Amino acid sequence: RNVMSHMNGSPHLGTALTLAAVAGGAAASGRDVAGLHLGQQADWIELSAEHPTLAALPSAAHMLDAHVFAGDGASTILNVVRAGRVVVQNSKHMLHDAAAAGFVKARKAMLDAVQ
Repeated sequence: RNVMSHMNGSPHLGTALTLAAVAGGAAASGRDVAGLHLGQQADWIELSAEHPTLAALPSAAHMLDAHVFAGDGASTILNVVRAGRVVVQNSKHMLHDAAAAGFVKARKAMLDAVQ
């Protein structure tokens, strides 16, 4: 991964990889992604600066690096907005409770079927 450490003009690999993923996603979906601009769809992820993995790091770029390479992939995420709608708030997906209840119901149905 160090070979890519200065791609997209960023000395932070987490930033470079995130920008490359956004560009690749935009190309794959056929969407013209231009950052935070009028007319663009509002999508973003907010990381928790208070999470132990990110706390006391000197910059947002360092936090993104830590999220990408030292985080567990989810717990450092505080909020997610997709198409202007909050889908994760305070580290909890809006459908978490419904999904958990559905899982328990499906598991019970499977267990009942084999007994």
